Amino acid sequence: MSDAPEILFVCPTGEYAAEVTAAATDGTAVVQQVDTGSGALDVLATHSPSCVVIDGEPPDMTSSELVETIRATTDDVSISAFVHENDTAFSTLITPDDRDLARYETILDTVNDGIYQFDPAGRFVELNDAVAEITGYARSELLGEHISIMLDESDVAKGESLIQELLESDERDVATMDMTVHTADGEEIPCENRLSVIQTDGEFRGTVGVVRDISERAHRKAQLKQERDLRERLLETSPVGIVVIDEAGTVARANDRASEILGVPKDALTEQSHSNTEWNVFDESGEPIPGSSYPASRVFETGEPVYDWEAEMERPDGSTVWLSFNGAPLFDAEGNVERVILVIEDVTQQKQRERQLHQQTAFVEGIFNAVPDPMYTFNGSGRMIRWNEGFTEATGYSDDEVEGMHALSFVPDEDEEKITDAISRVIQDKEVQNVESALVRKDGTHVPHEFSGGPVLDDDGNVTALTGVGRDVTDRIERERQIADQRDELEELHRINAVIRDIDQRLIQATSREAAEQAVCDRLAAADAYQFATIGSYDDEFASFVVRARAGVDDSVPHERSAMDDFESPPGEAAIRTGDVQVVRDGHSEASAESDQNASVARSFESVASIPITYEDTTYGVLSVYSDRASAFDDRERAVLAELGETLGHVITTIQQEKRERILTALQDATRELIHADSKAEVSERVVDAASDVLDATGVGIFLFDPDERALTPTATTDRLRELYGDWEATLGADESAAWTTFLDGSTVVYGDLDAELDQFSDTDARSGLFAPLGDHGVFVALSAERRAFDDDITRVLDLFAATAEATLDRVEGDRELRAHDRKLQKRNRQLTHLKGINDIIRELDQSIIHASTRQEIEREVCDRLAQYDQFEFVWIGKPDWGTDRIEPRAWAGNEQGYLDAIPLDIDGSNTLPTAETLETESVTYVADPATRLRDDPWRTEALKRDYQAVVSVPLVYGDINYGALTVYTADPTTLDEMSRAVIEELGETIGHAINAIKTRRGILSDQAVELELEVYDEGVFHHLAASLDAEIEVTDLVPETEGHTTAFFTVEGVTADEVHHAASTFVNISDVTLLSADDDRLRFRASVTGQTVPNTVIEYGARPQQISVDATRTTVVVELPSETNVRPFIEKLKDHYESVELVARRDRTEGGQSHAEFTEEFERTLTDRQLEVLKTAYSSGFFESPKEQTGTEIAESLDITQPTFNHHLRVAQRKLLRALLGER
Repeated sequence: MSDAPEILFVCPTGEYAAEVTAAATDGTAVVQQVDTGSGALDVLATHSPSCVVIDGEPPDMTSSELVETIRATTDDVSISAFVHENDTAFSTLITPDDRDLARYETILDTVNDGIYQFDPAGRFVELNDAVAEITGYARSELLGEHISIMLDESDVAKGESLIQELLESDERDVATMDMTVHTADGEEIPCENRLSVIQTDGEFRGTVGVVRDISERAHRKAQLKQERDLRERLLETSPVGIVVIDEAGTVARANDRASEILGVPKDALTEQSHSNTEWNVFDESGEPIPGSSYPASRVFETGEPVYDWEAEMERPDGSTVWLSFNGAPLFDAEGNVERVILVIEDVTQQKQRERQLHQQTAFVEGIFNAVPDPMYTFNGSGRMIRWNEGFTEATGYSDDEVEGMHALSFVPDEDEEKITDAISRVIQDKEVQNVESALVRKDGTHVPHEFSGGPVLDDDGNVTALTGVGRDVTDRIERERQIADQRDELEELHRINAVIRDIDQRLIQATSREAAEQAVCDRLAAADAYQFATIGSYDDEFASFVVRARAGVDDSVPHERSAMDDFESPPGEAAIRTGDVQVVRDGHSEASAESDQNASVARSFESVASIPITYEDTTYGVLSVYSDRASAFDDRERAVLAELGETLGHVITTIQQEKRERILTALQDATRELIHADSKAEVSERVVDAASDVLDATGVGIFLFDPDERALTPTATTDRLRELYGDWEATLGADESAAWTTFLDGSTVVYGDLDAELDQFSDTDARSGLFAPLGDHGVFVALSAERRAFDDDITRVLDLFAATAEATLDRVEGDRELRAHDRKLQKRNRQLTHLKGINDIIRELDQSIIHASTRQEIEREVCDRLAQYDQFEFVWIGKPDWGTDRIEPRAWAGNEQGYLDAIPLDIDGSNTLPTAETLETESVTYVADPATRLRDDPWRTEALKRDYQAVVSVPLVYGDINYGALTVYTADPTTLDEMSRAVIEELGETIGHAINAIKTRRGILSDQAVELELEVYDEGVFHHLAASLDAEIEVTDLVPETEGHTTAFFTVEGVTADEVHHAASTFVNISDVTLLSADDDRLRFRASVTGQTVPNTVIEYGARPQQISVDATRTTVVVELPSETNVRPFIEKLKDHYESVELVARRDRTEGGQSHAEFTEEFERTLTDRQLEVLKTAYSSGFFESPKEQTGTEIAESLDITQPTFNHHLRVAQRKLLRALLGER
């Protein structure tokens, strides 16, 4: 037997058993747990624990009953009851035993509900942590505080009232109240407070209680209430009856609708059994249904739901209704059917409609089978859903084939639209519609029918299907056709005569042949008797029929077709040949149409008549009239049409005569008007306007020759010409175009079939054209959309137009040249006067310069003399100081006004001052308008302040020596025209020579030069060749050629000639390698090199190579520059071009007499490029060696010239060399 418990824990759920045990046990106490009130009393009967803890409501008695029983049967035991959601009472009796105090406090702090003790004044004496958590206050903050800290006055008053009731009552120990706790954060929390008073010896010592947060419980109660209300509302408002039957078979609940359907009052209904025998229930056949078969009985028996159970029920008042039942089970915890829910619906009306529908179906079925004509019904999708035997007989389809076919499958494509419209009207208007259409049988034959159809409506009046009947109307249509044919024959002649009279009136109003022909076609095509009409003519040369006018024919149909393609003897050709009307009918109609017009005409026809258009001995074409009547064009109709052809021929003759007269009159008027034209453009415009006025639909234009573009330029054209010309070019160049050919040949050309004769017009609408030359001025062009539009008369008239235009253009050109010559003479006179002034100054300067003894004297004299000229504002000379990269002003004169102090004088590549640019580029710098780019270039602003409107700066150079720049400013830009600038540039050269002469006389110039030794890392052709040979190459000479080629002469040692040829063949930049000589181990070659090389580059940058050697790692170059050359820019240029450039040494060389470089440069200036090339190549090729290493023939072949040419250039070069060495002979 176990030890006696010190704590008895009554816990029905066991939820807090572990926590209480852990909190109350210190390692020595014994805790015993029971889950019922009777179990707790059994323990107390044999043991006396120190404390009884009750957690929740026991299942066999209330917690209050258990507490009262323990108190009545047991002494000296402490009882604590913790209340949960289902508690109904609370009691706590505390035995003041100090021995158990600590243990009780531990239990209080462990439970989840708030426990507190107040003194008699309502102040906190004790509380557990749960109270602090609920209120948000710390435990220490509440101790000693009045209850009003967290309750409002109403709740405090309610609590005080309850305490008073407990004190006065002998029966109640515990009171319960709901209250709102105000937390420290200001939040309001709904709580339940169960309290009890503490009395000792009848004295009130305070209260104890338990506080529980009931927020969640309150929320759940509200939800449950809302759900109950919702269920009740749904139950009472449901359109169907709802009945709940309990396991005893009694109706436990029913809504109003169920009471109404069953015919039993609601209160009486809930007292009856679901299988009440007073309810008579019958099946479809009228047999009674036993109660055991009712839906509720079946659900109780099987546990399965029952759906759509229908029966007829006799209600207590004797009326009968058809009801539909659905039943579903509700199970208890053990899975047994506890209740059944029945849903009842009154389907009496539905049953009545079903019977009516059955009767209607039988009636319709009888009608369908009785009618011999085809009857049918199809749904909203057009699918066939019902038809009779007459329908299958009329269509030839079987029932299986008709099923699922679409209604429109039985009508031809051309009738689908009107059938669809009729169906739409039936659906929209809900009325019967009648329509005629062919019925398409299975074999493809069409049988004419008249169909009558109407809507099939549901109870709501909506169209659910369409039904109809058809009737064969073949006989009726045939009778109607015969009557119509007789009537048409009687009326046809009258209509034709009316058409001819109308055509006569239109021909009187026609002003052109085109209008007359089109009027005839339009009126005939508009007549009911005919379908369409064309007018054209046969071209014997091209064997084609050309249509000029047509009506009733689609514009997409081509205008011509071969006359012989489809018919052996076309009626149009026969009509022209015989002069009589030709008619073709029946089987030949299609072929004739293809011959005379086009087979792609969309309309069919039964007959065609071809009428010749003639007057006297002239035939103008053929009129073709097409009819859909096989009986058309009888003898009387032919006679009328033949007369129409003669009338049209007479009208055309008259119109053409009037047209020629108008053209001649217009030509005379234009000739008079051209007298006043004073420009080629005006002449062109007047000629084009006059020609277009009389040529109607013809496009005309004049193309004048532009000598700068070397092409014909459209000067005056009509819009019609641009439309006919096709893709329009700004100019007509020297190609095979008709205009250009006419301009070169000088003869008028007429094309009758333009698109066939010239590819240029194959994709255009132009069909004929005339091109007439206007002498050296250009070409007159006329284009027409008609073939053979330019007959002999029109051609002669247009030739007259062109000749008149040419004569007028000659006159305008002469006048223009005279005026231009006068302006040129005036300008030339002004220029000569200006140049004379400048030349006078320069002649004076030439004398002064000759006698000048110093450079300063020359510079001062030049500035003073030029500044005295009234056209120049300011003149100055500046010299470059390459050590400081600045300009040193040497001399100035004129209106300077501090200009030189205000402008930048740097030479750094960014200074746009004209003097700086000239010093850097050693070329003339001219600025015509300093007013541009004022913000970018400060010197321009300073120039404008002093009214400098133009400036030119020229270099003062001699050979490669730059002595400075002469800069002239003027207030009149015209003063510095091209000729004036050339004179000033020449003056600069003179000054450079003069300064050089003074230096020579004074011994200052003694071949001073700068020699540079450079090492360049180059990935060029010589570098790769040296690396391939693993030898050093010395380049001895270079001869530049055209197109990027250079002839190079080089030597190499330590390798064989074959090795050199093999290595060179692997590089695409080296070709034509030729061995020139082999001295011991030293080989000399000539080769053609493409691309940039180091020698080429240094020459390009102004240096003269003295020695060039190349190995696998670097290129060593010794070059010579004039002494006054700025070395740094030269090296910087090389660095821009090559990865590595190193200056190894710089040597200033001074020798007496002229340097080799200067002599060479001066001599080379006397040679042409070809003479220098021949001389260098001959020398480098060993031509002057004895014996010759290469002959003149071999060298000439390498230069791609003849040997006589080689000899001539070589002799001239040698003579110039000897003259340079020995002087004139």
